[in-house]
Amino acid sequence: SLKEKTRWIQGIIRNATDFQIRYVKSYLDSGRYDQFPSPTVNPFSTSTFTGCNGDNSALTGISGGATYRIDIDEKHSYYFSIGFTNPYLGAYKAGAIASDNPEQGYEAASKEGGDVTSGEYHAVDKDGIQLVFRLRITAAPGQRATFTIEEIRFYE
Repeated sequence: SLKEKTRWIQGIIRNATDFQIRYVKSYLDSGRYDQFPSPTVNPFSTSTFTGCNGDNSALTGISGGATYRIDIDEKHSYYFSIGFTNPYLGAYKAGAIASDNPEQGYEAASKEGGDVTSGEYHAVDKDGIQLVFRLRITAAPGQRATFTIEEIRFYE
């Protein structure tokens, strides 16, 4: 069982947007996935992944990063990477960065967590009203690290 491992983590991806989020790739500094990230996280849904210290490994934990992509439209995609740690020695950490490199997500992880906000995108809502929005990814560290992706809308 995962909970029998000395170090484990559950990553929770909360998609609070109108967009599908696609998993791209991962980087693990230590440990292994027990449950890989889902290929997609549908709009307004939640997905999880789990990781733990490696089998037959001593004095290690689980530390790494994962990259995701949001396709805004046919021409624009937003890449972000998250980072997470539950090391044998040290603190839980989590982070988020605008990057297509999962190792940079890992490097962005901190004890305080953090967030990253995209540039502006222009769109039309379902009622035909022009709007501007940004994407914000917030990372909260812990054994159940939570990464929330949300839209921040501004009407013109």
